Amino acid sequence: NINMKILKKKEIKIKNVEEKILNENIFSIDPKGCKDIDDALHVKKKEDGYELGIHIADVSYYIEEDSDLDDIIKNRLTSIYIDGYKQINMLPNNLSTDLISLIPNQLRRAFSVIFDIDNKGIIKNIRYEKNVIKSKYAFSYEQVDNIFKNKNHILKEDILLAKEITEKIKGEEVDSHL
Repeated sequence: NINMKILKKKEIKIKNVEEKILNENIFSIDPKGCKDIDDALHVKKKEDGYELGIHIADVSYYIEEDSDLDDIIKNRLTSIYIDGYKQINMLPNNLSTDLISLIPNQLRRAFSVIFDIDNKGIIKNIRYEKNVIKSKYAFSYEQVDNIFKNKNHILKEDILLAKEITEKIKGEEVDSHL
């Protein structure tokens, strides 16, 4: 299988990473049952505001440019979601739901955008980084809503801080999931 042949070579390299491994409370928020977790975030309260990190799965590390697999992906262009019925992933399932997916407690390569935001919600600085991340939790929208309604969770402070940052940036209260 061409997909696994390409990946097995590159999977080994993750043990010898040169990029830094982020040690943050990284989590994702997706529809219930989502297996192709392609983005995650972390939040931190700082003395002068906040840090918001957005982490996107680094597909390019695993797929060689102009390879057969790259050509297949270029032809698909996007994932398709048919609500409550079917999902057609842009990437083959063994990639999108496993090796590239930002599954909790697994080291994964990511492109990260780190925002420094002041206490008024103004973005003061943006950093772009290649990192190796380890997500701590994959939340569903319903789980996040339950945390907003006082359900306890080990990452409750992070979820509430993400809500606070969202409200600062938007300038209004957020009632539902982020």
